[in-house]
Amino acid sequence: MLTKGTAGPNCLAEDDVSVTVHSETLSFTNSAVQNFVVGFHPRTDGSFHQTYMGDGGATVDIHCRLVGNVIEADVSNPPCEYHWHPEKTN
Repeated sequence: MLTKGTAGPNCLAEDDVSVTVHSETLSFTNSAVQNFVVGFHPRTDGSFHQTYMGDGGATVDIHCRLVGNVIEADVSNPPCEYHWHPEKTN
């Protein structure tokens, strides 16, 4: 769900997001990227923060917390900010 930014072609009001955590990596897919992978090293309280700076100045900033089978995440990909709430499916 979009939490900051103007809904339009650059910031979708809602987007389907798939998140996969495997060992020490977190990958996600949405309408803008496919299988975007970052290192995943949550703290003992389940919180996690990762900033990725890509070519051309693209930035993805992820703040999340693992709560049971759910990831509560705030993701910034300027000019858009989103809240993710994916649940474990298997």
